[in-house]
Amino acid sequence: MKNTVILVRASSPKQASEGDGLEHQLEQCRHYIKKENLEEKKVFSLIESGALKEREFFQEVLDHVINKENKIDILLFKNISRFTRGGGVDYLKWKTKLEQNGVRITDVYNTIGEKINTLDHLGIEYDWSKYSPSEPAEIEAAEQAKADRRNILTQTIGAEVTYTRQGYRIHGSAFGFESKRIETDSGKRFILIENPKESFFIKKIFQMKAKGFNLPEIANEINRLGYRSRIKNKRDRRTKKPIGKIGGNQASASRIAEFLTRTIYTGVFCEKWTNYQPVKAKFPGFIDAELFNQANKDKILLEISGDEVKIFYGNEAQTERTKKRIMKHNPEFPFKRVVLCPICNHELRGSASKGRGGKKYKYYHCHQGHKQWSEGASEFNKNVYEFIKQIKFDENFHKLLEALFYEEWDKKRSDVIEESQNKEKYVSDLLAEQNAIFQRIKQVDSELVRKALEEDYEGVEKKLKSAREMRDQQVKKELNAKLGFQYARYFMEHLEELLIDTENVRRQEQLFGMMFNELPTYNQIVDGTAYLAEYFKLSKQEIRNGDLDRIRTDGLLRDRETC
Repeated sequence: MKNTVILVRASSPKQASEGDGLEHQLEQCRHYIKKENLEEKKVFSLIESGALKEREFFQEVLDHVINKENKIDILLFKNISRFTRGGGVDYLKWKTKLEQNGVRITDVYNTIGEKINTLDHLGIEYDWSKYSPSEPAEIEAAEQAKADRRNILTQTIGAEVTYTRQGYRIHGSAFGFESKRIETDSGKRFILIENPKESFFIKKIFQMKAKGFNLPEIANEINRLGYRSRIKNKRDRRTKKPIGKIGGNQASASRIAEFLTRTIYTGVFCEKWTNYQPVKAKFPGFIDAELFNQANKDKILLEISGDEVKIFYGNEAQTERTKKRIMKHNPEFPFKRVVLCPICNHELRGSASKGRGGKKYKYYHCHQGHKQWSEGASEFNKNVYEFIKQIKFDENFHKLLEALFYEEWDKKRSDVIEESQNKEKYVSDLLAEQNAIFQRIKQVDSELVRKALEEDYEGVEKKLKSAREMRDQQVKKELNAKLGFQYARYFMEHLEELLIDTENVRRQEQLFGMMFNELPTYNQIVDGTAYLAEYFKLSKQEIRNGDLDRIRTDGLLRDRETC
């Protein structure tokens, strides 16, 4: 009886358990052995691609069967596609290597025939006289296996690339998200939705980085808050079967750096399947582009406008930031985007030209399809400042603003409470861990083991001390709402301190947008005829409160008139 080794192979764990699975292949091979009166010596079950140039586990099979001490005659598999998917050249290479070591390969379908000697009737044999009549069919089968793999991967990977570029999620969910299957015009597709327990840590990372904390500081803080990586199954490299668990680790500085560069948190794909070009996802992120850019200052700049997305990296990002800052938020011309041209109502431009004496003259100007209009920057800014100083809040609107302030405070406080709960939970987890160590100390007899456990106990005690300090500091972060409102009321009564802010031109632009029903022209500023929003007035004019009910959002003022 000829000694036989069985090879069964699948490309993935899913294939191993479904369709042409390992058990099914093994059953067919054992039936063949019984029919051909062979002797089974060993079974190799592999889960790895049959097309890789370096096949780690397949090499173990080859090493075993060509080892003379094992005395193997035949390597058996279901069909040639289970042996290799590398095509005819790859197939002949492995077949020849085995034959040179006295091992014949065969399949249960008998595609691979035995060699014959064309001079056998004369009792003479040469290398050239021995050949395999089935070899052309074997090569054809090997090439077909390679083509089948190519066609399958083209269909599956091609579809996945297409859906990724459409904004759907193909890979597993990133930390901070969870997958959700939805119905679309293209069938059922996956998107990502926020996982609040995980996204809490991601938001904290971006917020801290935007405030200037370094990576180790951020890692220490979120670890104190209870961050742990996801726990997953650890799989055997050969069989891909679960053999334990991995994960549950604390964050490192490098891990924080990785989180910070993931555009997926803004709802944007940028990966190999999108040719590293940004694509707007079919689901929203939970980090806005502004916070992402603040956290990745001078490294990445992300711009999102509707479905259009742009990403700049490195020096290009720095150049683009500088360009936008000069073009849009130049503190020397703080009102060029909020006070419009009196002729065409377009945004103004700001420029500086040199006079004969070399002195620079700054001015606002516009020539959008008309003769150039211009005004010196000094006179322009002076008139705008004078106008702003006259703007006051409508007294009837104070209560509504107070109510809105408390609404915003509630949101802020909920974030503080959530952070406090995480820190409290971290303390509780450490106490539980310490108690478990203490119980083990009482049970062991070995002095060495007890000493090691006592060291672990002391280590947890140090963590507890730090965690309790962080928890106590968190309590101090609870702000006084009334005190906060006093600051808010101060700025309500001194609007010019907010609106005349050349150090933060962007915030100034946002406030101007709220102050006017439509942005004013320069002539309207000079004449005092700019159309203010209903809840503002000019100190020299009547109150423009209009119909106050229109701005009493969802009855908020009525509900809080006793505040």
